[in-house]
Amino acid sequence: MIPPLYPYASFLFSNEMPDNIFFLNSGQSSFLLIVKVLKKRYSDLIFLLPAYTCSTVVKALRFAEVEYNFIDLDETLNFDEDDLKEIVNDYKSSKVVLVPTFLFGSKIKNYKDSFPECIIIEDRAQSFPDIELNSSDYQFFSFGRGKMVSASGGGGVLTNDSEFKKLYSTLEVDEIFISSYVLSIAQKIILIYFWGYFKRFIKEDKEGIAILTDVKNIKVLKMSNIKIKWLINSIKKAKLGHRISISDLYIKGINREFQYELSDSIPYLRFPVKKQIVGDGISTMNYADTLSEAKKLRPNKNFNIPIILAEYSSMLPTHDLVSIDYAKKIINMVNND
Repeated sequence: MIPPLYPYASFLFSNEMPDNIFFLNSGQSSFLLIVKVLKKRYSDLIFLLPAYTCSTVVKALRFAEVEYNFIDLDETLNFDEDDLKEIVNDYKSSKVVLVPTFLFGSKIKNYKDSFPECIIIEDRAQSFPDIELNSSDYQFFSFGRGKMVSASGGGGVLTNDSEFKKLYSTLEVDEIFISSYVLSIAQKIILIYFWGYFKRFIKEDKEGIAILTDVKNIKVLKMSNIKIKWLINSIKKAKLGHRISISDLYIKGINREFQYELSDSIPYLRFPVKKQIVGDGISTMNYADTLSEAKKLRPNKNFNIPIILAEYSSMLPTHDLVSIDYAKKIINMVNND
């Protein structure tokens, strides 16, 4: 039985410590620290998010007490260009911050070129961490459960912002490491050898259905050096070839009517299709809470693609435990069932 996710984490450590990647205790706290830096710098901020996104991003903005709104998506899972231009123009008296998301690891546009007047924060929580900063001012990552590289918790920010670095240096250190390391090893063993047994206790493979509520406290802590070295080695040693092969197999084999307009040769965390099917490792990500929030803020907007993603799509597994034969079986299920 195939689990929906099998995130990579190494057992070894690295001695390298990059000088413009800052590791924190979660992806949410990583994003929040960026928001805090920008809030000190600008008095009138507006954050623009995809209408289909994780509630932890919205909760961080609520906690920081800054304004936000939502943008429609197109078939490539990028911001809908016309909708984005319209909303950016509506907020031209404010400092606009775009938060494009690499949904499932999908490729996004270079918004730095298209909107040079805006601040760009790339949400890479669902994709593999990058080491370049060509298309954004900030990138933030997540190393939590179910991510491309999992450390049972943790996050990071890539930026050259000196003010961010200064604020980061004042943070207390989260010394938790042993529990994360042990949980990571246990997760690997369970998913490889005992998933069939544990699966019976899991009712649904669904994510993102938590109710969006205000957060009373979000702890922002630096990651311990030993955990950083573990994560850096995990990132450096991660092998993404299998994910690319399985993703490309889906792109070539699944009928176009069920596909979004996604690029090939990309290691997707999961591969979204416009059809709900049931099978081992196949899941859904129903971000109903943030989508509902988007509809409240923009009641006259028809968020077509976000609604299809949330209510009518399945997310296909791409990880190392998915065989070529099983991927072909899934393709047949999508095309024919």
